[in-house]
Amino acid sequence: MKFAILGDIHHYFDNWDVNFFNQSDYEFLIFTGDLPDFFHFRRKIYKILGKIQKKSFLIWGNHDGFSFLEVLGEIFRIELFKIREKDFNVIQKRLDQIQEQLGENFIIGGYHIHQITSDLAIFMVRPHSIGGNEISYKDYLYKKYNVTDLESSYLKMKQLLDDFLQKNQITSLIFLGHNGPYGISKHPYDLWGCDFNPNLGDFGDKDYQKILEYARSLNLQIPLVIGGHMHHQLSKNIKNVPKKTRISIQKIENTYYVNPAKVPRITKHSRYYVSVTLKENQIKEVKEIFLKKF
Repeated sequence: MKFAILGDIHHYFDNWDVNFFNQSDYEFLIFTGDLPDFFHFRRKIYKILGKIQKKSFLIWGNHDGFSFLEVLGEIFRIELFKIREKDFNVIQKRLDQIQEQLGENFIIGGYHIHQITSDLAIFMVRPHSIGGNEISYKDYLYKKYNVTDLESSYLKMKQLLDDFLQKNQITSLIFLGHNGPYGISKHPYDLWGCDFNPNLGDFGDKDYQKILEYARSLNLQIPLVIGGHMHHQLSKNIKNVPKKTRISIQKIENTYYVNPAKVPRITKHSRYYVSVTLKENQIKEVKEIFLKKF
């Protein structure tokens, strides 16, 4: 089995990419979310992605479904811009419209498990994550998912996994989050370390960490854990660090952790994604791809 992982798109995906991946030997694609550009000006990205003919998995990012001001309000806790209950139907309408444009090849959302083979599934964890010690878009997640904090998010995922395993006999899980799990990032340049404020340390999601621990307690194999959000390029304000870009792939015991959030993924010189080869639910190869000819 061979598939491709693409990090936070932020509109850097075009018709060349569509043709490349449609003609490739990848069985499916995985996206970590954040489809619009930073200021949310460009809307054609959804129609372009809708041309993909491969099965694709997409977890909603913190930019997906929200306006630029709403994202700022959540990140910087600006009450004037934060979403209110009256905005929930508008946000859901936006997400429904995006899903319609992306089409039936996309499996989208969060808090969802999808079976890939008879013994392998992909677990899409909490959507719209911003990272850190608090849950993002708290009121919206409560309205849609009945989640109020990191603990209730974990309990929701635990129940989801228990229910899934009652009906499906799988041995392995791939995990997909917009952000990555807490517990493996000590430094700002680590997979999900906080570079814009090193004092915050590990910026991974603690509910993501707990569901991984629970899955392992059930003797499930976890060959791959995916999360984006923390872009590869480190903050220019950070000093005295040995690396200028973030670690993107790390193997810990039998699990590969991948952060594919290279932004922008398209430059004058290359196009970026991560290629994964899986055999008998074991990782045979994980490598960063920089396409030079396009």
